[in-house]
Amino acid sequence: MEGLIDHARQLVAHKDMAALVEYLTDGTDPVEALDVFRSLANEAYWERKDLDQAMAIAQSGITTGVALSTYSDQPYDLRSAVKAMAFNLASFAWPGWSEDGITINRHHLVAALDSARTNVRLAVELEKGSIAIGRGHWMVGATLLALDRYQESIAEFLAARLSADEGRSEVESAMAEGYAALVRVVERPAERALEEELAEILERLRSIEDGDSYAGQIETAKRVFTPNN
Repeated sequence: MEGLIDHARQLVAHKDMAALVEYLTDGTDPVEALDVFRSLANEAYWERKDLDQAMAIAQSGITTGVALSTYSDQPYDLRSAVKAMAFNLASFAWPGWSEDGITINRHHLVAALDSARTNVRLAVELEKGSIAIGRGHWMVGATLLALDRYQESIAEFLAARLSADEGRSEVESAMAEGYAALVRVVERPAERALEEELAEILERLRSIEDGDSYAGQIETAKRVFTPNN
């Protein structure tokens, strides 16, 4: 595996994505190949802060995985890997993380939205369960917020809350409700009542086990999307 990744890394650095695809589909175990795509995309994002390359590698992995799954004897594993990579790609382009060294433009968000929707679709098709589906809706909603498509974003966050309720996750339900409230604040920053509603949700979220980190994420996103508020 180490030698495989090393050679793939050299292709990313010195050739092109098509060369990477050719290499990883020439006799490599398909699931292992997708793991290499995932690893290289993560390296590009976390180590080099190269969003364009991270997304290009992940998109190549997604396309390759879908193609391989159509004739593989392990389609579930491959499509599961594609689903995870689609979520990662969308997450890379989420401005709400306020990740140092990452600059996000509209073309990143457009690609992220498509991948976020791929993630949701595969979560449903592969029967990954309510929590995974809810997280997928959250990712779609987050990307729509970044694209200023507020009503669509709220609808996705409410779908995430419903899925979290079905999965009996109080913290993820409150988190999704908090993001829906955040969108309303972003859309109508002058309405004090909306600020108070969000503050109440964040306070409730902090009272739930593991909720403090989610509340912190929402506050970070609020600073990103309402910098003058």
